Amino acid sequence: MPFDPAVLTDDDGRVYLYYGFAPAAEKEMKFPKLSEEELEKVPEASRATIKRLMNTEFGENGMVAELEPDMLTLKETPRPLIPGGHHTAGTGFEGHGFFEASSIRKVGEKYYFVYSSHKSHELCYATSDRPDSGFVYGGTIVSNGDIGLDGRTVPVNTLGNNHGGMVKANGEWYIFYHRQTNGTEFSRQGCAEKIGILPDGSIPQVEITSCGLNGGPLCGKGDYPAAIACHLTSPTTTASINYNNPVMKTQTRITEETVNDEHIPFVTAVGDGTVLGYKYFRFDQLGGVTLTVRGSFDGTVTLSADSEGSENAVATAVSVNSSDWTAAELDAPVLTGDHALYLHFAGTGSMDVRTVTLRS
Repeated sequence: MPFDPAVLTDDDGRVYLYYGFAPAAEKEMKFPKLSEEELEKVPEASRATIKRLMNTEFGENGMVAELEPDMLTLKETPRPLIPGGHHTAGTGFEGHGFFEASSIRKVGEKYYFVYSSHKSHELCYATSDRPDSGFVYGGTIVSNGDIGLDGRTVPVNTLGNNHGGMVKANGEWYIFYHRQTNGTEFSRQGCAEKIGILPDGSIPQVEITSCGLNGGPLCGKGDYPAAIACHLTSPTTTASINYNNPVMKTQTRITEETVNDEHIPFVTAVGDGTVLGYKYFRFDQLGGVTLTVRGSFDGTVTLSADSEGSENAVATAVSVNSSDWTAAELDAPVLTGDHALYLHFAGTGSMDVRTVTLRS
């Protein structure tokens, strides 16, 4: 299955194709072999798809092949580049075998192969001095739940599959990636984080932030979409990837609506135990926060500089009962300099949050 392809034209003009789909471990995919009698009981609209999947043999590794300059003709038989999850023992890729999402970059004289591991929520990388062999596991660049960062095991966001790659812009390297929205596998929000390539060629794992391509902390005043929250959890946030879990459609999540051809993102199902976090802002002095909200909610919203709600915490009583967007004014801690900002919700009912306005 030539899935998620990537192409590199090297400095010498030689062209290489990278691809692969190797489900294993958390992303294991096995389809039962149904008899003709069993297939007859399957809805006709799904029968052809199931037959095709029954006869599909998924790949086992990340693959590479050199192409002719026309980029249409294989110059060689494709061969494994890095191991998939079934073949990682003794390779250094244990726990982070290839799943999908091949992406290749050349940085100086070193080749960086970025891919989604069989954990699916993380983008990992491997490096080599050659474009088509000798790749050694480097580490995780980003997880869309911050899993693994500083030993974290509990996600800061509902986990989902992750694709992306490295791009150099204005002299800085960034990792582009995505996370799931709307409680489905196929609704996705594109994200970016600035990364650092150390002198030894390694890339430390980066934390998820709200800064994107800003190059540093966001301005600590003005209007921001609530959907740039980098920390988005509620009591039902799951710690594993399961798109069939009904809670995916009811938990706090990012979604959108279209009004007059404008796509409006917002955070929905915000209620008791929800935490929304934004990293980072550069405050002259935070004087207050206004949320644009709708729904039915009665309780408190506590602003703090940490996810536990203990650092510089200030609570405000909030009562909302409106199907139209309305303003909720919050008292805020006095923050100056660079800080994260977390919103902790406690109470009854639920609401949507469209924007977060910072006042100085």
